[in-house]
Amino acid sequence: MSRIPSSITPLPPAEQLRWLRHHLGENQTHFWSRFGVTQSQGSRYEQGGEIPAPVAILLYLYVRMYVSDTHLRHARFAIQSVGTCQLPAPLVVGDRIAL
Repeated sequence: MSRIPSSITPLPPAEQLRWLRHHLGENQTHFWSRFGVTQSQGSRYEQGGEIPAPVAILLYLYVRMYVSDTHLRHARFAIQSVGTCQLPAPLVVGDRIAL
């Protein structure tokens, strides 16, 4: 499942991003802020500029619906409230550790 229908996957990535933003009915500021990106940076990405790996990973997870707006909001709040990125305490399930 994906937020971008397979009918538009032949489009270049920049055009896919622009299509998704328009499909969601969002301006650049609102769309890109969920990924911690400014409007001007997002505009460059939509024009074909290189997307840094951390942003590309978040975009991939968001488009594939592995990460929701709620997940991103919670992460942003957690980082802003402590001033740094602190991982939650690991959850031990059997012999595995899950975050």
